Amino acid sequence: MKTDKSFITRLKEAYEKGKKPLAYIIIISIFGLEILANLSIFPSEVTQKIEMTLVVTVAMILLEVLFQVYEKIVADRGRLKVINPNALYDEILNLVKTSKSINIQCIGVAGRFGWYSVLSRLLDKSNNDSLHDASSFNVEIALISPEFYEANKSHLDKFDALFPVTQDITRTQEKLQKLYPDDDKKTLKFYSYDYLPNFVGFLINDNYLFLNTCFWEEQDDSELTFRAGGTEYLVYDKNDEFGGSLYIDRFNGWFNYIRQAEDVGKLSS
Repeated sequence: MKTDKSFITRLKEAYEKGKKPLAYIIIISIFGLEILANLSIFPSEVTQKIEMTLVVTVAMILLEVLFQVYEKIVADRGRLKVINPNALYDEILNLVKTSKSINIQCIGVAGRFGWYSVLSRLLDKSNNDSLHDASSFNVEIALISPEFYEANKSHLDKFDALFPVTQDITRTQEKLQKLYPDDDKKTLKFYSYDYLPNFVGFLINDNYLFLNTCFWEEQDDSELTFRAGGTEYLVYDKNDEFGGSLYIDRFNGWFNYIRQAEDVGKLSS
């Protein structure tokens, strides 16, 4: 059953829809009054009083808009954002496209989604949205090692994309070295690790974290299948109100462990 809206409700809705055009009209009117005053059509005292009233009205409208923007920002920081994996590239692109210095760390398993869907596109110079226009970029990606994959193939058979992804990363590194032979400000670094991760994700400029939890899924035959990537991502901000800074620190901790473990492996080999 449809209920009639009250006069006050209809008035509020009309104001919300018309406040921006109203502000434009008032601003134009102020300039018009100034012209009329200069032409001595109206007494200057009258036009000044009208102009002051209109200026105060516009100021109130603008102040309200600013408060609405502020309230939206505060509300967003207090609400956990969850995105579909297909939206990941656009979300990350919006964060980096205006940055002059870009740092991206990625932890993946085989990299089929994180590399092909996101990082390889950002590093493709023929892509209008690539990172190459930035003054500097440092992209780091960590995937399971081929040795770990072979030793745990029974659980990781769905992650055999590791090998073509690894080859593609190596080719991209070679391209970057040819493009920027004397420039260490535009780099792609690749690491390997030897464990099953609890999470995968992307850290952007040490401030925004896109986190995807890994899990074991029981099939109809009771067999457990390892799942990672390709599901919904939780989006954290270092300044949010639900632990963004904590999760970013934990992600950084794991990435530092991967770096150090690979350095130790290189030294011992």
